[in-house]
This record gives sequence, structure tokens and C-alpha cells, in this order.
Amino acid sequence: EIDDGRTLIDYGVKDESVIRLDSSSNCLHEQGFPQIHKKLNGGSCRPEVQPATLRDQIERNHVRRDGTKVKQVTSRLASNCPETTEANLWNETVGEEGSKKFAEALQVNSHVLEINLYNNEIGPVGAAAIMGALCMNRMVEKLYFGSNNLGEDGLEALADMLCQNTSISALILREANIGGVGANILAVALCQNHTLRRVDLWNNQLGTPGCAALSTVLGVNLSLVSLCLSSNNICSKGGEILASALKRNRTLKRLDLGTNNIEEQGTRAVASALLHNTELSDLCLNGNNIGDGGTEALAGPLCV
Repeated sequence: EIDDGRTLIDYGVKDESVIRLDSSSNCLHEQGFPQIHKKLNGGSCRPEVQPATLRDQIERNHVRRDGTKVKQVTSRLASNCPETTEANLWNETVGEEGSKKFAEALQVNSHVLEINLYNNEIGPVGAAAIMGALCMNRMVEKLYFGSNNLGEDGLEALADMLCQNTSISALILREANIGGVGANILAVALCQNHTLRRVDLWNNQLGTPGCAALSTVLGVNLSLVSLCLSSNNICSKGGEILASALKRNRTLKRLDLGTNNIEEQGTRAVASALLHNTELSDLCLNGNNIGDGGTEALAGPLCV
């Protein structure tokens, strides 16, 4: 049992054979990592652990936060510091109240380009506040907003923002539990938005209905070049619907359909679409049980 890395420090650093340390997924406090790094680099062993690696491991440890970083980042945004171009609050438990304060700070900021609010229990009310601020913002280019319990109201606020914002080019909305209903809400906004170039909807329980809704976007949107629909169980029928839209699309360069149970039938439809679509250059179909038949179908357009 490791308590903030202290037991690891007491016992681990005495072994001069230590060359690699992976301490992720251990529920450590954030202060445990600097202790470990200082001890390891000050001792006789020289492990292959760098500060950047430790920061990555912090993010994978579900570190218990005290709100300090939320206050610091929000304060920097409010001061409109030119050096602050990124607001990274990944997994910091910002919550509804913190989101409101973050939104107020964002309204007066004209320098931040990237916002990461992934997994922060923001909820629909907090989402509405942040999206309201982004409606007026013309600087933010990349937004990470997945896993925040948005609900239908939160998705409506997000969609409304996308209809007004003209600066965000990348939306990473992973694990947002969008579902079929949410996909319809989002699709309407994406049909009107002409700024987004990348949309990532990994693991959102879209299913075939959600895939059908988003397929309509490919026939209208002229700016989107990268779309991730991986791990959404769209099945073979969803693959067929999406393939039909791909035949008409002339802007998409990258499409990720990994782990979607598309199987051979859906893959054959996608392969047929590739004969008409010459713009798509990066297609991911891993984990779809496409079989020999699907592989053979793909070989045709790939060899043209």
C-alpha cells in the first residue's frame, strides 16, 4: 500500500537496479510525485523517469485535488495575462460553481487559445455558463469538454455555442454520453458551423441512430476534415448509412470508425464509398471484425 509515494521512496530508491518507474493508477496525492522524482534523481540510481512523464502519470492517478489549480487558472484568465494561452483543468473537479467563475474570467480574456475541461462534473448549468462565454469569445481554438455530465440541456448550450462561435476549430467531446438524442442536437449545430475542422466523439453511445444523425453533417459541412466516431457501436447499418454520406463528401481527410461492430457488411459499404470519395486519406477500421470479405472489399478501392 503506497501512501503519497512515501513507502515507495523508503523502499524503492535503495535498489540501484531501478531503471523504469510507472506509478499510474494508484490514487496518489499530487505532492507524492515530486518527492519520488527528487529522491530517485538524488540517489545512486538513475531511472528513466522525466518530469513530463511524471505529469502524465499524475493525470492517470485520479489525483485528489484541493481546488488550488482551479483558482490559479481562473485568476490568470481573469487577469488576461498574455502568456496564458492554455487553460488546462483536466480532471480538477471544477464543478458547477467553479464553472461559473471560469466563465466570468473567460469573458474578459483575449489570449487563451486552448481550454481543457475534461472530466470536471460541470453539469448542464455550468456548461451553459461556459458556452455563453464562448459565444462571445473569438480566440479559443481548441476545446476539450468530455465527461462532464452535460445532459440534454448542456448539449443544447454547446450546440447553440457552435452556431455562434467562429474561432473553435477542434472540439474533443469524448465520453460525453451523447447518445442518439444528443447526436441529433449536435448534428444540427454542425450543419451550421463552418469553423470546426476536427470533431472527436469517441465512446459516446451514439449507436446507429446517432450515426445516422451525424452522417447528415458530411453532406453539408464544408470545413470538417477529421471525425472520430470510434467506440460508438454504430454496427453494420450505421456503417452503411455513413458510407452513403461519404460518397457525397469532398472535404473529410480522416475518419476513425474503430471498434464499432461494423463487420463485413458495413465494411463493404464503406469500401464502395471509397470508389467515389478520393479525398479521404486516413481511415481507421480496427476492431470491427471485418473478416476476409471486408478485407477483400477494401483492397479494391485502395489499389485503384
